[in-house]
Amino acid sequence: MKLFYSTGTCSMACLMEIYELGVACDLVQVSWKNNENVRELETYNPLGTVPVLVLDDGQVLTQNVAILEYLGHKFSLADHLGAPGSMDRSKALLWCAYVASDFHKLFTPIFRAEDMTSSDVAQKDIEKFWQNMIHAQLKHINQTL
Repeated sequence: MKLFYSTGTCSMACLMEIYELGVACDLVQVSWKNNENVRELETYNPLGTVPVLVLDDGQVLTQNVAILEYLGHKFSLADHLGAPGSMDRSKALLWCAYVASDFHKLFTPIFRAEDMTSSDVAQKDIEKFWQNMIHAQLKHINQTL
């Protein structure tokens, strides 16, 4: 297997699971800033996003929720998600999807404010707005879990 990942992205969850499970896997770190392994990544995922898991038979999985579920089911003796069709499994997948989509996207404007405006004041306003949104989501997560 081969995993394409990049630090500071949701693909780190897949990398951590591979380490936790002790699975043999070629790890390919991608850096768009340094144009490192980007072309190879795009041969497996034309969208050019990580994570990408390439299986030994050539099949490709993208999206961390799908990769995490695949690795956990294939290589773990424990069923961490719960039985298929159970409410426990549905709730576990709910949280995986929530973090991968709703929560994760809140961070992009903070890291990319300089791409939205050249004004230092406006950049600080953007960062502050999204930090408040993140704190509200963290409060929700804390209360719910």
